[in-house]
Amino acid sequence: MTRPATLCQPGTSRSRRGLIVVAACMPLLALSCRSSSPEQRVRQLLTDLETAFEDRQLAPFTEALSTGYEDERGDRAHALARLAAFFREHPRLYVFARIKTLRSTSPSTVEATVLAAVAMLPIGNLERLRELDADLHELVLTFDVSSVPRLTRLARQPASVDSLVD
Repeated sequence: MTRPATLCQPGTSRSRRGLIVVAACMPLLALSCRSSSPEQRVRQLLTDLETAFEDRQLAPFTEALSTGYEDERGDRAHALARLAAFFREHPRLYVFARIKTLRSTSPSTVEATVLAAVAMLPIGNLERLRELDADLHELVLTFDVSSVPRLTRLARQPASVDSLVD
C-alpha cells in the first residue's frame, strides 16, 4: 500500500512545499478580501484608479466601469474613448485627490465624493497645488458593490483649491 504524499515527506522540495502552502491559503485570502467592507473595497479601487490615471493605463478603468456606466457626457464606451484620447494628448499627468465622503447608500451601493486636481506637473501638496494651473473637480461616484466594486455613475462639477483643504 502506498502512502499519500505529505507536505513533510522526504524528497518534497522546499519550493514545492511553499507552493502547496500558498495554494492551501488561497481560499482564506479570498475570504479575507470578501470580509473587507464595501467602503474599504471602494477606497482601494479609488487608490488603484488614481495610480492608473497617473500611469495613463486604460485597462483598470475598463475593468472598473460597469457595463451600465453613465455620466453627463455619455455611456461607458464614450467615457473610455474620452479617457484614451486624454491620455494620448497628455504625456504626463499627476493627481492630487482627497476622499471627502464615502458611504453606503444601500446594501449594494456605495457613493464617494472625491475632490481631485489634475496637472501636468507633480503636485505633491496643497501649497504646490496653489502654484499650478491644475484642473480641480468634485466627483460624485456611485459604485455597485454587490460583487467586485464597479463604477456605475459619475457626476462632476468644478472645485476650488480651498475645497480640498476642508
